[in-house]
Amino acid sequence: MKVCIFGDLHGEPLEIPTADAYLLVGDFSEYFDTSDPIWNFYVNALLSRAVEEKTNMFKSEKMVKAIQLSIESCIKTLRAFDALAKPIYYVTGNREFFPDFLIEYFNFDVPHFLDKSAELDNCRCINLKKITLGDKTLIGIPYIPTGFHYKDWSLPGFEEHWDNHTREVKKFLQNTMVEVILSHNPPLGILDSHYDNSPLGIDFLREYILHKHPELFFCGHAHGYHGEEILGKTIVKNLGFRNYEISDF
Repeated sequence: MKVCIFGDLHGEPLEIPTADAYLLVGDFSEYFDTSDPIWNFYVNALLSRAVEEKTNMFKSEKMVKAIQLSIESCIKTLRAFDALAKPIYYVTGNREFFPDFLIEYFNFDVPHFLDKSAELDNCRCINLKKITLGDKTLIGIPYIPTGFHYKDWSLPGFEEHWDNHTREVKKFLQNTMVEVILSHNPPLGILDSHYDNSPLGIDFLREYILHKHPELFFCGHAHGYHGEEILGKTIVKNLGFRNYEISDF
């Protein structure tokens, strides 16, 4: 079967080629190409490096509206695929992780992204799930906080929440062997540098590849890369920013 794999979309795709099924590596919300002041507020809050400024922005009344806008943007992107009436499988990126985290942290009265996306007919989240697609088995690995994304947060207790999430991913991988991995993050040291050369890859994903030798590893997150490298016996493909490819499964 023909499977089309998309990298970080950050908005609705310009084109969707014909395929039997689709795999999406996460990050569905708009990027920086919007003039909406609420959206810009949200983006600036996420990018802020000043501890006090970032915390105050998170606690402001604008944040609820900003989170709602971000989630709706993600759902709008998924709807473009859902309308194809084909199987759509996706993992969540940081643009889906952050809103759900903030909703839980501040007890905001806003539906989670994962709850909203579950209402779609053909899109299925495969975070920490194993599926069969064509002749191959596949698992989905959601965003794992690392690099500058991890360092820049300043909310009390966020480390515990994020570290628990990371431990859950590690536990899932311990007894899992498949042919294909769909992951938001790259493995450490492989197509994983951000534009400023800070690594966004994950060490235990690299270890998994070297010990269990999946055939294919698809990822995104590091926008500075779009390419392919070999790690051990595994072909690692970073689809990067708004790229796609079609593979036989």
